Amino acid sequence: MQNTNIKFMLILTVLFFSSLPVNAEEMANDYVNSAQVSQKIKQMEFIQTPSAESVTVKKMDNITIAASMLFGFDSAELTKDAKTIILERINRLYGKGKLTSILEVRGYTCNLGPESYNKALSMKRAQAVADYIAEQAPNVALEQIRVVGMGEESPIASNDTKDGRMMNRRVEILAEAEIQK
Repeated sequence: MQNTNIKFMLILTVLFFSSLPVNAEEMANDYVNSAQVSQKIKQMEFIQTPSAESVTVKKMDNITIAASMLFGFDSAELTKDAKTIILERINRLYGKGKLTSILEVRGYTCNLGPESYNKALSMKRAQAVADYIAEQAPNVALEQIRVVGMGEESPIASNDTKDGRMMNRRVEILAEAEIQK
């Protein structure tokens, strides 16, 4: 029985770790029958676990959405398309996973306009996204979401060009989900 278990584990090892086309069963038989078995087994660690049909994994990611996809110019009101975009981005990231929490929503602006105005606008935009997510996701309570208005801080592109400023106007969502694998 022990040789059968070793052979089975070696077949699995060969299947998972070998990229060469080989006859795994023949290789395992040769290995089991060799005098080096005990020496090689001492060098390997086999962990026997009960088989499972699925495993739950927690996944945390940062979702970035351009502000131009969510808001009109100089506005913190979500557009009609924004609601679809937010849910689509979260669903694309987690698939059939269950959204368990939104840890933080951060709003950003470019450097056009007064810094204090940009800070307030980025906060209002982040709040609008957090409110909508909490409204749509039954597992996420608004009180658990940290909402941050970053304003002009932490640009991801140069504010010297129109394209750069557009990239800097964004909302980031730090989300966590449980995924069955």
